Order: sequence, then structure tokens, then C-alpha cells
Amino acid sequence: MDSRLIAKVPTNLTIAQSAALPLTGITAYEILTDSLGLEVSEQIALGQSILIINGAGGVGSILIQLAKFIGLRVITTASRPESVAWVKRLGADIVLNHHEDLEIQLKEVGIDKLPYIVLLHSTDKYWHLGTNHIAPFGRIASIVETDGPLDMGPLKNIGAQFAWEFMFAKGNFAIRMAEQGQALAKLAKLIETGKLKSTLKKTYDGFSAETLATASRDVLSGRMIGKVVIEY
Repeated sequence: MDSRLIAKVPTNLTIAQSAALPLTGITAYEILTDSLGLEVSEQIALGQSILIINGAGGVGSILIQLAKFIGLRVITTASRPESVAWVKRLGADIVLNHHEDLEIQLKEVGIDKLPYIVLLHSTDKYWHLGTNHIAPFGRIASIVETDGPLDMGPLKNIGAQFAWEFMFAKGNFAIRMAEQGQALAKLAKLIETGKLKSTLKKTYDGFSAETLATASRDVLSGRMIGKVVIEY
């Protein structure tokens, strides 16, 4: 492992909780910094808002917390009582039901244009929503690959931008790798000071075909809240 990519685990987490952190933590961190052009500093973005599609998933669970830490008002999506309760506990200000019309729900809560929109589920499905509600010079980010090309036309005349986030890109191409170790160190500090919570929700014991299959089914079900870890 390249030493630039790592940091010491938080002193107040178990090994399983620590294992749940790097993939989603770095992804969420880079969404804010690389994709949205924000700094992960306390209350630096006060007065601004962000829409996060799929807030209860692994990345969303970290991103909500980091967004609140930097002062953003967080609007996110969830539908089941347990996922709604989860995102609210993490700090979400407004929760929309993704099984109902999001355009109508945004209008009902008085939201039209947003400076930041993050798509953590079905970029194809939510692209129109994103381009319809992104503010002039706003930024849209996504981590979910598409089935076809995206229409960038609506972004041109408002000067808005779109960015992909893929946390393995820096390591794959040996570019700015130290930033990921620095991000993990910052995340560890936030956890140790109580400003960030572990997102581990489920742990399986024993490394086997059975536990791998079960954990994979959890993730692929589309109903996963937070992170799942296998302890061995």
C-alpha cells in the first residue's frame, strides 16, 4: 500500500467501524472538495444548500455529515421510516420521498435553484431533476455511471458544471495521491472529536462464500442503510 493513501485509524472506533470509513469517506470528501469546489472546514458554507439524492446509502451517510459540518443546509431523499430516521439522525434538514414526485416536493418546501446537487443513485433517472434545479454557476456531481451520454446543453447558458467522482482515480493514475491520506487523517480527527459518526450498520462474522454472498445481497438490494462489514 502506498503510504500517501493511508492514515491512522480513529482512536475511538472499532476495527470494523474503521474499515467502513475509507471508501465512502474519501468519496464524500472528494465530492465536496474536488467536484463541488468546497473546503472541508467548519461552517465555511453557511447560508448555502445542497441536494443529495440517496442520503441513506454509504456515501450519502458520510456526505450528509460533512455537508452539515461545513454549514450547508442538507436536502436529501429517503422513503422507508428507518432510512428517513437514519438521515435525520445524521443531520438532514429536509427529507424528500424519492418514490413520489421530487419536483413537487421541492416546490412545496420553497426550493427552486440549488448551488450544489449530488447524484448518488441513477444519474440517468435524476439528470433532468439536476439540470432543472441547478443554480447559475452551480455544480452537479455524480458517482453513478450512466447507460448513455448525458445532455450537457442545459448547463451551458447558466455556466453550471458537472463532475464525476471516482475515488480510485488518483491511485490508478498516481496523481495527487497524498490528498487521500490527508483526507483520511481529517476524517479521523472529525470522528475523534465527535463531529462525525461511524456509518457502520451491519457486521457479518467470518470470511466465507456465504458471508460474502449475504453482504453482497445487502448492498445490491438497493435498501442498504450505511455500510456493511465482514469481520475476519
